[in-house]
Amino acid sequence: MIRFLLLILLSFTAVTAMVCGIMLWARPDGSLMQMPVSWLDRTPFACYLVPGMVLCLAVGGSSLFAFVSSLLKKKYAYKSILLAGVMLGGWIMVQYLLIRMYHPLQVVYLVLAVAMLVLAYLQKQHMKPQ
Repeated sequence: MIRFLLLILLSFTAVTAMVCGIMLWARPDGSLMQMPVSWLDRTPFACYLVPGMVLCLAVGGSSLFAFVSSLLKKKYAYKSILLAGVMLGGWIMVQYLLIRMYHPLQVVYLVLAVAMLVLAYLQKQHMKPQ
């Protein structure tokens, strides 16, 4: 059950991060996602190109890698899930600190990141020989 929940969270995060990242990459002015460039005023970015690339490749890519390694039951699956959870949580925290705007989805994704970390830990404990 834990593995199944992890696979759902990882696939959801991978798909949403990669799709949104590609949308920002395709239209760095934020127009595809209805995000004004003015939101980036307090950041080092003039457009959404670099944030879109990071979202797609780092956040989405780490979740996709963790999903595949978990699905195939690779020995490094636990560490890849931890990486994906940290990447997602870090993305949300840095996003909030730089943009300084609150959106309910930030809470949703932060909860998903924590859930990934907790479920990965529980799965590892469950797999340990007694």
